[in-house]
Amino acid sequence: MRKVKYLIVVLFFTVLAAVVGCNVSAADYQSYLVVDINPSIEIVTNRHDKVVYASALNDDGEVLLVETELEGLNIESAVDLVIDRCVELGFIDPENEEITVNVTVAGRDKVKEDKLRDKVCNKFNNSFAAKGLHGFAKKKELNEELLAEAENLGIAPEHLLVIKKVIALNPELTLEECLEMPLEDLVKMIRNLGQEIKEIVHENKEQFFTARDALFNEYKPLMEQLHTQIEELLIQIESAADEEEKAQLTNDLNELRAELKILRDEFHEKHNELKEQYRQNSKEAKERIRNEFHARKEEHKGQVEEFRHCFEEKKDKMKKEIEEWQKQHKGRP
Repeated sequence: MRKVKYLIVVLFFTVLAAVVGCNVSAADYQSYLVVDINPSIEIVTNRHDKVVYASALNDDGEVLLVETELEGLNIESAVDLVIDRCVELGFIDPENEEITVNVTVAGRDKVKEDKLRDKVCNKFNNSFAAKGLHGFAKKKELNEELLAEAENLGIAPEHLLVIKKVIALNPELTLEECLEMPLEDLVKMIRNLGQEIKEIVHENKEQFFTARDALFNEYKPLMEQLHTQIEELLIQIESAADEEEKAQLTNDLNELRAELKILRDEFHEKHNELKEQYRQNSKEAKERIRNEFHARKEEHKGQVEEFRHCFEEKKDKMKKEIEEWQKQHKGRP
């Protein structure tokens, strides 16, 4: 039954990918990235390293992305834009002597994962130098608890990070089920499910997840009970003494499946109503965040213009100094 359920889940999200409305084929969903500056954001790129999804992971990320469109850009252009926006909004102080960016990448294979992470880190570092900023991007060091759990499961820690994200977005999935799924399918789920709640601002998402989990926990025991009864009937059908008994059991099975479908449809309807409620509740917050974006940009405008003007006067010298500083930084333990 576990493999059957997995197949249903994969088919569901394959259909969902088409419904959500993207112009990229399913094969393009390849890599999941987390960029921590503060702000913190998550990104999904396709096989051409083009951004197909970007979302905030904290309140500052919400401010950054409220009027910064990364989707549709190649990852290098996206990095360049993120740096400019962070400077303009005051998240990066151009006078700061050490700006650190942590990058996490989960890809379908280790070679491509490392290649994309190096590409992103190099772009950050090159752009920092070209803009006169003492910044350095590196692979994020994941916490010991995650590393130990991943080792125990026999998977990469980045893979486990993706699984935990998927389970947070969809409580119907278990760790066991996610472990059976290809990483690309999990990344597709992050993109599709994340897109559904993208209009719920970060400050409201925790409340939304709590309300959603309470709703799910209300339905979970009922659905699990039906799943158990269905599994028991399937076993009985296989060992039925004659066709008459088999027909009766099959009829009972169909009734249980219909009952389960009604229950799941009811849960999903209430879940969708909950999402819409929190989307509506986020509209006022979204406008406040948009106002904060413009206020921060205006507040730091003079400092940014002065810094950029001064940098132009000694561009080559500063660029070389920063590149040398980055080399030394890279050599640190």
